[in-house]
Amino acid sequence: MPEANTFKRIIHFNTGRLYQSYGQVVFVGVLADGTIIFDDRSRGVSGQLTKIIDEGVTDATLQRLVMREYDHSDWRDPRYEHADYKHLDELRGLTNETLKEYLEKA
Repeated sequence: MPEANTFKRIIHFNTGRLYQSYGQVVFVGVLADGTIIFDDRSRGVSGQLTKIIDEGVTDATLQRLVMREYDHSDWRDPRYEHADYKHLDELRGLTNETLKEYLEKA
């Protein structure tokens, strides 16, 4: 795992869509520059949104933004934006314990 957390904010939510027995769990990390990286652990899809957010955006608004952009395919593969999956790997490392909690409840 990387030495320092480069995310200024991390949220997670379950959309309730039944891609897995526990639903669809999505993790979202916001970098210091407002770049948004998401990781849909239920479907194995991850991406970087093309939009940047400001600090004052609520978690609920961030969730709606991510799902709208995700559902409309308005995102890029983060492997091409950040070398060696650096930010995606970090997001996964920071959220593995939370994912285990979802799996244990299923």
